[in-house]
Amino acid sequence: MDRSRIAFLIPAYNEAKTVQIVVQSLIKYGAVFVADDNSTDETALISRESGASIITNGSERGYENNLNYSFNAITSTNSFDYIITVDADGQHDAKYISDFLDIIFNKSPDIIIAQRTNLPRISEKIFSVITNLLFNLNDVFSGLKAYKLDSFIIDNFDDKKLLGSNLLNIALAKNYRLESFPIIAN
Repeated sequence: MDRSRIAFLIPAYNEAKTVQIVVQSLIKYGAVFVADDNSTDETALISRESGASIITNGSERGYENNLNYSFNAITSTNSFDYIITVDADGQHDAKYISDFLDIIFNKSPDIIIAQRTNLPRISEKIFSVITNLLFNLNDVFSGLKAYKLDSFIIDNFDDKKLLGSNLLNIALAKNYRLESFPIIAN
């Protein structure tokens, strides 16, 4: 598999201040898609000018529904083997992308989770304790994940609520290959 089979998906809502840096940091690694959730600022324009393809869902759907819509749009092309989600706010340093690619090319897991060592919200910290005990995962809500698409044959991602968590649940229930590594989020 080559890098042309990797899609980066950046869900964004009013991220004009940071999206350019995020897009430009990823463009050399694969195809970059910004899922603009009907932003009222120049997120889409800046993303396009930075080299990303824009997925516009037509109305503000919220984070998870924006992800669902965008997964449908990307997978309908049958052009990619993996989707790597990256937050638009710049909290994920692009230096970790080479870790993702090394794992993808050497191990071909079903899901990769970059687990933040510094969780920002108390709810994430509490949930982290539970998921660590149950699954040895500290950060299931990390926005920096990779999904092997042929492992998740789903006719319509729009039907899934909390897409990232549901795909992780599927992977855990079916004993899919999961890889993780720690990161420090900005």
